[in-house]
Amino acid sequence: MFMPIIRNKRRKALLIVAAYLMIFHRSISYSVISEQEKLVQSEVKPEAIASQKVVPEEKKLAVAELAPVDSEQKFPDQRAVILDKIVQSITTVTKFIGGQEEHNKGSGFVIGNLFFTVHHNLTTSFPSLRVKSSSFIDGLSVTEPIFTDEEQDIAVFELPDRLCSKHCNHTKVDYLPDLTAPRKVYWLRKFEDDFILKEASILGSVTFGNSHQPTELSCRNNSVVLIDKPFIPGSSGSPVMDAESGKIIGVVQGSVDEDGDTKGYFKPINCVLTMLEDAQKTRSIARL
Repeated sequence: MFMPIIRNKRRKALLIVAAYLMIFHRSISYSVISEQEKLVQSEVKPEAIASQKVVPEEKKLAVAELAPVDSEQKFPDQRAVILDKIVQSITTVTKFIGGQEEHNKGSGFVIGNLFFTVHHNLTTSFPSLRVKSSSFIDGLSVTEPIFTDEEQDIAVFELPDRLCSKHCNHTKVDYLPDLTAPRKVYWLRKFEDDFILKEASILGSVTFGNSHQPTELSCRNNSVVLIDKPFIPGSSGSPVMDAESGKIIGVVQGSVDEDGDTKGYFKPINCVLTMLEDAQKTRSIARL
């Protein structure tokens, strides 16, 4: 079928020219497509690069928002910053017959190498069923307290080295505090992630018992110092600070309701230290 075409020189020449034109056209179209692809790629790449730059910035912003807040920013009041460092949590775990456990949580504070708290942070609701009790300060186990007084509601621990290296300090104590009205005081309610700085005024000293009668403060009896505002639950064992000197003057113990008016009371720190001195006469304990 192709013999007549091949033998015809004119037709052969036309076919060759047509073939060259077809090849040239395809090469042009391929080059145009290639340039378009390059153009598309050149347009896409800057957008891809830009999107890659934006994502890390957003991630950085998210990380910045989740970063821990510095204590100086967390507590704009410098008094709270100081108290946050000396007030620590105490947890007493009591095991009962049958394997049940009771967790009693509270607060305490460090002076020197000693940890002061209230005795009721160590007690249990069912002492007759108790098998063993263990206390933990700032999450680390401690030995039995070196001093306790259930009636005066005071307990003192000596910090082991692993806790002392972190919490031992030179916090100032007022050994002869002015506990007369209307002296201003403050304290920090620190419980888990809850931090509240509270202020109040001293009303005077009372005998703590069935009646809360005004009395002259004495470390030898069951007298405490009354303030005009209640202590928030969870504050027991925290230090009471003098508003003028910034020194520790007492240990938060609790609140009492009088004719619908709730007031707080604390044990003077000088009385607690007197108890420690008396205990030193009979046995060797840590000294401030």
